Amino acid sequence: MKKTFLLFVVVLMFVLAVPVAAKWYVPVGERMRINNWGEGWCEFLPEGPPYSTGVSEWPASSAFYISHGWTIESLKLDYWEDPSIYAQAHKRSFQVYVDGELQKPTGRYRMDIPEYEIQFWVDIYEFKDGMTGVHEIQGRWVSPVCVWDNIPVRDCPDVNEHMSVIVCTVEVTFTE
Repeated sequence: MKKTFLLFVVVLMFVLAVPVAAKWYVPVGERMRINNWGEGWCEFLPEGPPYSTGVSEWPASSAFYISHGWTIESLKLDYWEDPSIYAQAHKRSFQVYVDGELQKPTGRYRMDIPEYEIQFWVDIYEFKDGMTGVHEIQGRWVSPVCVWDNIPVRDCPDVNEHMSVIVCTVEVTFTE
């Protein structure tokens, strides 16, 4: 678990630091970061220092985006018990809900980091016109059940069944 978390942090650093060099898609506006570090601890972080947990305000009508994703370890790392599980791992996703309504992602992007033998899949949600008022924004990290439980596809009762593995909800006030 610690190894996976460390790899996730390394990949996150690459995603934040290398987008232009890697010809990565550059979304509009500032990044609104919503994180869940486990045990029900959910935080909202505006992009850039100073990071302040619990901040729930954002400039009204200002373009912003939310992006998150999954790290997928290589078969070479002996993480996966069966190759068929690895083959389904790319079906993990990150979803954004605003006031209970699922939003449509702008796109889904893959970054391969061969030196660490991992892939990073990220879903990006752009809000080009920003928002006004108060809104509940929820991020959900979703995985096929059999991938999350490390069950080989041949033994999986339903390869299309997904579950929300992590859910993070924040109320954001968009101020003038």
